[in-house]
Amino acid sequence: MKHGEFEVGATFWCGGREWRCTDIGRRTIVAIRIDSVDVGSNAPDLRRTLSRREAEAEGWFNGPPYAVAAVVFDEDAIMECVPPHLGRGVMTEHGDIFGEENRRKAAAKAARLREQAEAGGLRFEAYLPPALALWLLDQVERGVFIDPSEAVFVMLGEQRELEPHADLREELLRRSCQQAIDDPRPAIPHDEVVERIEKQLAEPRPQPAVWRRDPA
Repeated sequence: MKHGEFEVGATFWCGGREWRCTDIGRRTIVAIRIDSVDVGSNAPDLRRTLSRREAEAEGWFNGPPYAVAAVVFDEDAIMECVPPHLGRGVMTEHGDIFGEENRRKAAAKAARLREQAEAGGLRFEAYLPPALALWLLDQVERGVFIDPSEAVFVMLGEQRELEPHADLREELLRRSCQQAIDDPRPAIPHDEVVERIEKQLAEPRPQPAVWRRDPA
């Protein structure tokens, strides 16, 4: 989708999930996920996942402010979004098909790997859009991480530690949203944004860089 196609209150799909736009910045949009809600708690037996209908009945999507965490979509993420009429039946550039069938296959694969992962851990492939990729490589150049795998290990560990603390996670997301909304850089005219995005879509996307471990 293009930045100008988003409207506050309108829905769209991204990553196989349905979202509702809640705010529009100069270069970003802010949205909440509405296809389901994961309710965190310090007590494992109180954690639950609500369907959209259940979440709506309990008022999770009433706002602002919203009870669910808002997410900021930057320029790269916006290009991965699709309008609601396309929904789950879209093929992404990475070949993943959105939808329940894809989720079921992923869940089944995770179940098959659990025993082996418990004994030996898990290796997987990940794709980062350019902005996030450059940020990560900058961290490696500065010596913060030795390689992308270490970064994933550390950050996922931090995410797991934050999972029971929904209030802290929401506060971090709110600050990120506000920072994007308060972006002091001058706005780009709509026609220029459209022209840039159409040019990017028309050109073949370069092959991503691949980090390979050096032989021991």
